[in-house]
Amino acid sequence: MTPIGPHLTAFLRECIPSQRELSVQTSDTYAYAFQLLVCFAAERLKTTPSALSIEQLDATLVLSFLEHLENNRGNCARTRNSRLAAIKTFFRFLEYRLPSCLEQARRIRAIPVKKTDEVIIGYLNRGGDSGFTGRSRPELPVGAAGPCDASSRFRRGSACLRVGRAKLSRSGLPPSTHGSRDGQRPSREGASVVEGDSHRPSRLA
Repeated sequence: MTPIGPHLTAFLRECIPSQRELSVQTSDTYAYAFQLLVCFAAERLKTTPSALSIEQLDATLVLSFLEHLENNRGNCARTRNSRLAAIKTFFRFLEYRLPSCLEQARRIRAIPVKKTDEVIIGYLNRGGDSGFTGRSRPELPVGAAGPCDASSRFRRGSACLRVGRAKLSRSGLPPSTHGSRDGQRPSREGASVVEGDSHRPSRLA
C-alpha cells in the first residue's frame, strides 16, 4: 500500500505551479477537488485522510465520488468534469513516479466526461443587437439589398474597373490620357493640353 500524502503534496506543490505552469486559480481548483475527494474516500472507507493509499482510489471509488458531486452536492456537469480533470491529471503524474499503478491510472483516465449544454450568446444573434446599441435591428423588406449585397456590388465594380484599366494599358494609349475628359490630358506643370495643339500649353491664371 502506497500512502497518497507524499505524492499528492508533490503534485500540488511542485508539478502544478512549476512544471505545468498553471495559474494560481487552477492550482486552487485542483487542491479543492482533492480536498473533496480525500474527505469522501475517508468517509466511504471508514478511515482518516492521512491513512489513505493510492491503491484505494480506484476507478470504482472515483465514479462514486463523481455521482456524489452531482446527487448530494448538486454540482452541474461542468463542475463534475472539472473535478475529473484534476484527478486524471494527478494519475497522469503518477504514471512516471509509481509504475505499479499504471493499470489503475489507465482505468481512471478512461472515465468519460459528461456532455454539457453549450451556452448560446443571445446578444450576438441576428435579432439581438439591442445589447450593444440599445435598439433592435430593423427588419429589411423582401428583396431589399442588405450590407452584404452592397459589399458584393462594390467588389464587382472594382473588378470591372481593373479590367477596364488593363484594356486601356494594352491599347497603347499614353498613361496620362487614362481618365481624361474631352480629349484633354494634364501636363507636368498642372495645365491642360488639347490634343492636336500639344505644343502650346495653356497658361495658368
